[in-house]
Amino acid sequence: MGLRLVSPRSEEAYQNLTYPKGAYVLQMLRSIMCRPEGDDKAFIEMMHDFVDSHRTRNASTESFKAIAEKHMSKTMDLDRNGRLDWFFREWVYGEEVPRYKFEYQMSPADGGKFKLHMAVTQSEVSDNFVMLVPVFADFGKG
Repeated sequence: MGLRLVSPRSEEAYQNLTYPKGAYVLQMLRSIMCRPEGDDKAFIEMMHDFVDSHRTRNASTESFKAIAEKHMSKTMDLDRNGRLDWFFREWVYGEEVPRYKFEYQMSPADGGKFKLHMAVTQSEVSDNFVMLVPVFADFGKG
Protein backbone atom coordinates (compact mmCIF):
# COMPACT_ATOMS: atom_id res chain seq x y z
CA MET A 1 0.00 0.00 0.00
CA GLY A 2 3.01 2.27 0.26
CA LEU A 3 2.39 5.84 1.34
CA ARG A 4 -1.37 5.18 1.29
CA LEU A 5 -0.84 3.73 4.76
CA VAL A 6 -0.29 7.24 6.13
CA SER A 7 -3.41 8.79 7.61
CA PRO A 8 -4.23 11.21 10.43
CA ARG A 9 -4.84 8.17 12.66
CA SER A 10 -1.56 6.44 11.77
CA GLU A 11 0.96 9.00 10.54
CA GLU A 12 3.94 6.68 11.06
CA ALA A 13 2.36 3.53 9.58
CA TYR A 14 4.48 3.51 6.42
CA GLN A 15 7.78 3.91 8.28
CA ASN A 16 6.78 1.44 11.00
CA LEU A 17 5.90 -1.21 8.43
CA THR A 18 8.57 -0.62 5.79
CA TYR A 19 11.82 -0.17 7.69
CA PRO A 20 11.50 -3.00 10.23
CA LYS A 21 10.30 -5.37 7.48
CA GLY A 22 13.32 -4.51 5.32
CA ALA A 23 15.70 -5.24 8.18
CA TYR A 24 13.84 -8.45 8.95
CA VAL A 25 14.08 -9.61 5.32
CA LEU A 26 17.83 -8.90 5.27
CA GLN A 27 18.29 -10.84 8.51
CA MET A 28 16.38 -13.82 7.08
CA LEU A 29 18.52 -13.78 3.93
CA ARG A 30 21.60 -13.63 6.13
CA SER A 31 20.42 -16.61 8.17
CA ILE A 32 19.72 -18.83 5.15
CA MET A 33 23.03 -17.84 3.53
CA CYS A 34 24.99 -18.58 6.71
CA ARG A 35 27.20 -21.65 6.54
CA PRO A 36 27.26 -24.24 9.34
CA GLU A 37 30.57 -22.80 10.51
CA GLY A 38 28.71 -19.56 11.28
CA ASP A 39 30.30 -17.82 8.32
CA ASP A 40 28.54 -14.68 6.99
CA LYS A 41 30.94 -14.36 4.06
CA ALA A 42 28.33 -15.00 1.32
CA PHE A 43 25.89 -12.47 2.77
CA ILE A 44 28.59 -9.82 3.19
CA GLU A 45 29.80 -10.37 -0.38
CA MET A 46 26.22 -10.06 -1.64
CA MET A 47 25.71 -6.77 0.21
CA HIS A 48 29.02 -5.37 -1.11
CA ASP A 49 28.02 -6.41 -4.64
CA PHE A 50 24.64 -4.69 -4.23
CA VAL A 51 26.21 -1.43 -3.02
CA ASP A 52 28.91 -1.49 -5.71
CA SER A 53 26.43 -2.17 -8.52
CA HIS A 54 24.14 0.67 -7.43
CA ARG A 55 26.65 3.47 -6.87
CA THR A 56 25.50 5.26 -10.02
CA ARG A 57 21.96 3.93 -10.47
CA ASN A 58 18.78 3.62 -8.47
CA ALA A 59 18.11 0.46 -6.52
CA SER A 60 14.84 -1.45 -6.66
CA THR A 61 13.46 -4.58 -5.08
CA GLU A 62 13.99 -6.42 -8.36
CA SER A 63 17.61 -5.24 -8.71
CA PHE A 64 18.26 -6.42 -5.14
CA LYS A 65 16.61 -9.77 -5.95
CA ALA A 66 18.90 -10.17 -8.99
CA ILE A 67 21.99 -9.62 -6.81
CA ALA A 68 20.68 -12.03 -4.15
CA GLU A 69 20.09 -14.68 -6.83
CA LYS A 70 23.63 -14.18 -8.10
CA HIS A 71 24.94 -15.05 -4.60
CA MET A 72 22.46 -17.71 -3.52
CA SER A 73 23.61 -21.18 -2.54
CA LYS A 74 22.31 -24.44 -3.98
CA THR A 75 20.37 -24.97 -0.76
CA MET A 76 18.47 -21.71 -1.36
CA ASP A 77 17.43 -22.79 -4.86
CA LEU A 78 14.22 -24.49 -3.72
CA ASP A 79 12.56 -24.31 -7.15
CA ARG A 80 15.76 -25.47 -8.92
CA ASN A 81 15.61 -22.52 -11.33
CA GLY A 82 18.33 -20.22 -9.97
CA ARG A 83 15.74 -17.76 -8.66
CA LEU A 84 14.57 -16.62 -5.25
CA ASP A 85 10.95 -16.14 -6.33
CA TRP A 86 9.76 -18.30 -3.41
CA PHE A 87 11.56 -16.12 -0.85
CA PHE A 88 10.48 -12.75 -2.30
CA ARG A 89 6.90 -13.94 -2.86
CA GLU A 90 6.57 -14.93 0.78
CA TRP A 91 8.73 -12.44 2.66
CA VAL A 92 8.82 -9.28 0.53
CA TYR A 93 5.49 -9.27 -1.31
CA GLY A 94 3.50 -11.58 0.97
CA GLU A 95 1.68 -10.90 4.21
CA GLU A 96 1.88 -14.23 6.02
CA VAL A 97 4.12 -14.61 9.06
CA PRO A 98 4.84 -18.16 10.18
CA ARG A 99 5.26 -19.36 13.72
CA TYR A 100 7.92 -22.00 14.34
CA LYS A 101 8.03 -24.49 17.15
CA PHE A 102 11.31 -26.24 17.92
CA GLU A 103 11.28 -29.43 19.97
CA TYR A 104 14.14 -31.72 20.81
CA GLN A 105 15.06 -34.68 22.95
CA MET A 106 18.55 -35.80 23.79
CA SER A 107 19.13 -39.30 25.09
CA PRO A 108 22.25 -41.23 26.03
CA ALA A 109 23.62 -43.65 23.44
CA ASP A 110 26.38 -46.24 23.49
CA GLY A 111 29.97 -45.25 24.12
CA GLY A 112 29.26 -42.06 26.07
CA LYS A 113 27.56 -40.47 23.06
CA PHE A 114 24.12 -38.92 22.74
CA LYS A 115 21.28 -39.11 20.24
CA LEU A 116 19.50 -35.92 19.33
CA HIS A 117 15.95 -36.05 17.96
CA MET A 118 14.44 -32.76 16.88
CA ALA A 119 11.54 -31.33 14.96
CA VAL A 120 10.73 -27.89 13.62
CA THR A 121 7.02 -27.28 13.02
CA GLN A 122 5.64 -24.36 10.98
CA SER A 123 2.14 -23.00 11.61
CA GLU A 124 -0.17 -20.00 11.01
CA VAL A 125 0.59 -19.89 7.26
CA SER A 126 -0.85 -21.56 4.16
CA ASP A 127 0.23 -25.11 3.31
CA ASN A 128 2.40 -23.96 0.38
CA PHE A 129 4.46 -21.49 2.48
CA VAL A 130 8.11 -22.62 2.37
CA MET A 131 11.06 -21.41 4.39
CA LEU A 132 14.53 -22.70 5.05
CA VAL A 133 15.05 -22.85 8.81
CA PRO A 134 18.72 -23.33 9.66
CA VAL A 135 19.32 -25.31 12.83
CA PHE A 136 22.78 -25.36 14.36
CA ALA A 137 23.88 -27.34 17.39
CA ASP A 138 26.95 -26.54 19.45
CA PHE A 139 28.05 -29.41 21.66
CA GLY A 140 31.15 -27.66 22.90
CA LYS A 141 34.53 -29.36 22.88
CA GLY A 142 34.46 -32.85 21.39
